[in-house]
Amino acid sequence: LQYRPGRPTLQELAAGFVEADDFSYIELFNRSAAELDLRGVRFVEGVRFDFSDSPVQSLAAGARVLVAENADALRLRVGEQVAIAGDWAGGLDGDGESLHLIDHTGQTIHRFAYDVIAPWPELSESEGASIEVRDTESDYNAAANWAASRAGGSPGQDSTPAGDLNGD
Repeated sequence: LQYRPGRPTLQELAAGFVEADDFSYIELFNRSAAELDLRGVRFVEGVRFDFSDSPVQSLAAGARVLVAENADALRLRVGEQVAIAGDWAGGLDGDGESLHLIDHTGQTIHRFAYDVIAPWPELSESEGASIEVRDTESDYNAAANWAASRAGGSPGQDSTPAGDLNGD
């Protein structure tokens, strides 16, 4: 979850991407052993995005996909090899909010809130770290289940969080 991305680089500014928020994203990971059908899967709170309207209609086992504030800006930053489903409507709140992802029947896949106040990971706006779930089987609402990434995050790939919740 990248809600406080780093400032645009000179290359990004030259391409017309002047807002750090242009590089915000949510990353979904298929931890199962089977391909997931994403048709009808959608974010309905926090941001709004429907995979039915996306070029990404399924997610292979072990694969990742990003949903973005600005897919073109994010593609410039992370490269063409990272799957980006498209742009959401709305925006991630840099001060925390609730996100709700549902399936094609309206059943909740994930519903959680993130925050920026301790014990949540402290992020520097200038460094552009994201927050990452430590345990996908645990409570997404628990601050202890999230860790700050290394600067820039690691969209589209496995990563190791920068440290514990205090940045140690």
